[in-house]
Amino acid sequence: KSDLKKLIKSRPKTLGIKDLVVELEDTTSQHREIGRSFINRVSPETKPDEKHHKQFANLGRQMLYLITKYVREPSSRTETLNMAREIGAGFGRVLAEMRLPLTASVEAFLMHRDPIIEAATNLAGKREAHSERIVEAIPLANHFMDETLVAMIAAHQQYRDESIKEKQQ
Repeated sequence: KSDLKKLIKSRPKTLGIKDLVVELEDTTSQHREIGRSFINRVSPETKPDEKHHKQFANLGRQMLYLITKYVREPSSRTETLNMAREIGAGFGRVLAEMRLPLTASVEAFLMHRDPIIEAATNLAGKREAHSERIVEAIPLANHFMDETLVAMIAAHQQYRDESIKEKQQ
């Protein structure tokens, strides 16, 4: 029995989807820092108030959760993508409400995308990551974020268009 335990302990741990979930959850502090530094750099006069901070935090948590759900649960991907679009629309509305220009909003989204893709890529590049599901997760996460980004842009534009119409009346 002890030889079997030694053999099991000596084998490298195979990394899988659960490890990816942990890696994605570990990006939270990076996202906070990106948000803080981005707003100060791009639009110092556009300071999110407490309400906006809470909305961003809530939307960000939901997005990270849904990315992992999208990767883990192939049977619910259509439903998960619909929720991703709702989150994207939420981001778009909040950013437009803050009067952050659309280009800056897209730039912010792309900056937040980097830690997610880096986490998946770094995990896939480790020797222990024999799971094809980790490698498959990268394009899945990209697709998820693309859908979220498109919804964010559409909501931002819609909010802006509605604001313009209200001013004209």
